[in-house]
Amino acid sequence: MDPITSRLALYHVWVSSASRRVRFVLEEKQLSYQGIIVNLLEFEQHSPAYLALNPNGFVPTLVHEGHPIIESSVICEYLDEVSRASRCVPQIPAIGLGCASGPSGPTRSSYARSRWPIGTA
Repeated sequence: MDPITSRLALYHVWVSSASRRVRFVLEEKQLSYQGIIVNLLEFEQHSPAYLALNPNGFVPTLVHEGHPIIESSVICEYLDEVSRASRCVPQIPAIGLGCASGPSGPTRSSYARSRWPIGTA
């Protein structure tokens, strides 16, 4: 696998629907990123280098400023928080809540809060 050379790096597979979801969000938000292909046929997802980023050995994995983020839905939610341009988390107009919202407005999921304690909860 290639070394990371940019602020955002996405370890992905072209045919993976989970990887595609994250690529769509990155493109929609016009975020530049380094795409690093994980060769599943050579079992790169089980290499020590990749397992250090994602202990589950699944794709995709986003690395933002040296911090790995795993699971496509969590990655998309994270990208929505760090780049507020063109929100990708659906809103429920009748009550003004997003998918990961509480009674006082949009919040991060408990998993995301525990992994990345940034901003407001």
